[in-house]
Amino acid sequence: MEIAIGGVRVKKIIASIMAVLIFLSAVPVKGFASGLTLEAPSEIVNGSELVLTGTSPGSEVILHIQSDSGEILFFDTPTVTSGKYRAAITIPSSWPNGTYKITAISDTLVETKSLIIRSSGINPSPITNPVVPNTESPVAKGNTVMLEVATTVLNGRATAVVTMEQIKQVIAMMNDKVGSNRSELRIQVKTKADQLVLQLPSQVAGTLFERDLTMLVLDTTLGSISFDQKSIQTLRGAALKDLEFMIKQPNRSTLLPDVQRVLDGRPVIDLTVTAGKSLISNFGGGTVKASIPYTLGGKEDPNGVVIYYIADDGEMKVMPNGFYDQQSGRMTFGVKHLSQYGIGYNQIIFADVSGWSKDHITYLAARGIVYGTGENKFSPKNSITRAEMVAILARMSGEEIPAYKDSLFTDVHKDDWYASYIQWGHENGVALGVGNGLFNPKSLITREELAVMIYRYAQHANYSFPVVNEKKQFADSLKFSNWTTNEISVLQQAGIIHGKEGNKFDPKGNASREEAAKMIAVLVQGMSK
Repeated sequence: MEIAIGGVRVKKIIASIMAVLIFLSAVPVKGFASGLTLEAPSEIVNGSELVLTGTSPGSEVILHIQSDSGEILFFDTPTVTSGKYRAAITIPSSWPNGTYKITAISDTLVETKSLIIRSSGINPSPITNPVVPNTESPVAKGNTVMLEVATTVLNGRATAVVTMEQIKQVIAMMNDKVGSNRSELRIQVKTKADQLVLQLPSQVAGTLFERDLTMLVLDTTLGSISFDQKSIQTLRGAALKDLEFMIKQPNRSTLLPDVQRVLDGRPVIDLTVTAGKSLISNFGGGTVKASIPYTLGGKEDPNGVVIYYIADDGEMKVMPNGFYDQQSGRMTFGVKHLSQYGIGYNQIIFADVSGWSKDHITYLAARGIVYGTGENKFSPKNSITRAEMVAILARMSGEEIPAYKDSLFTDVHKDDWYASYIQWGHENGVALGVGNGLFNPKSLITREELAVMIYRYAQHANYSFPVVNEKKQFADSLKFSNWTTNEISVLQQAGIIHGKEGNKFDPKGNASREEAAKMIAVLVQGMSK
């Protein structure tokens, strides 16, 4: 059926409109072809405010300003409101005269503009060596080179860019002062902003990672991130793209009520690393260490201060490591991937714990590594079984615990509470059987067996024991089993084990729960530093 309006049939009206739309779609309209626009002056004087505006079909726009050598000197991500965005920056007086490139990105859309920066009354000149304002020259200390990088702050976000010139200075200093290809770089950034982004342009990152760095540290007033040699390999593989390291204090109002209640006003930070637009969250089995500045509350026990991992859905999990350094006022912890982490307090007090073992037991209990024996007791003098020790080490690891395979040991069954822990220990070479298909899970562990399990756990975790004590010969060393001699010596030099009266180790004696707690706590704290 056709309906007529004012003598003109609707079908004809629709056909006419469609024809017009088809014609218009074939005609390019300036400023709207891409859906993304960028408005900026073509020239500006040093020290003036540069305002960048435009339209975008997305929810956010990436803006950056580059020198003619490609180094990023400014970065921002303004939010798009009603299809429009705006950002502003006061051009630092230290930016040399010359031509710069402004880029706006929204999803796959890109718009660029050229910008000439000049001093008042001076004609522009080309940029040959762009510099970051107020950046100190690198300084060498031991095998570490320290580089301080200045920031540009906009809307509460600080951006620091490491330039090629700075990296060349760093490498020259490593060659001259450090004298070894195995060296560390500590990048220091000071800011009062709530969010910091450190940028390593691809050419800069590629040049840096030609070195065999043993450690890369980003040390800021918001917190720090350090990458060990294995995690640096992941960064090296991603260096074909620009790398960005972000440390942010999220808006607390965005945290779920349960998260806010547990953290109780204590600091929380969000850590991310990106290569181009790709998020790097895992580091190939390497360990990333982070630290958060924190001042203890009036009656807080530092052993009860813990780190919580906060998942995207708000689920919280206490980290099985971390160490509060009262001298530096920082909580340091190790992670396998980057996410959101917050400081909490989880002190657990046992009625029967006091004396030399109290701090060690409090530290482990706060992290869920050890539990009490019931009725608010820990039973510190009781001996510990082989199964209990494996369970403690498994919880320390923070790893997924596998299901038990019935054929592994004849005296361990899948319904036993410790079965999955023993499976984990066996798979990772931490706890082996005693022979003839047996594990002896309920047997009391000896002091030398305990030392060997801890040593093997450290190997599994790729941890190298420090040497803090001179090697000593125990009076009863002839009683050591031949497969325990090296392990006991390494742990003694690392300060994890000590002898008893008469310079004896008592290798065949049973380890008590408090002795095991002390050794484990010292290990975890050492791994967290």
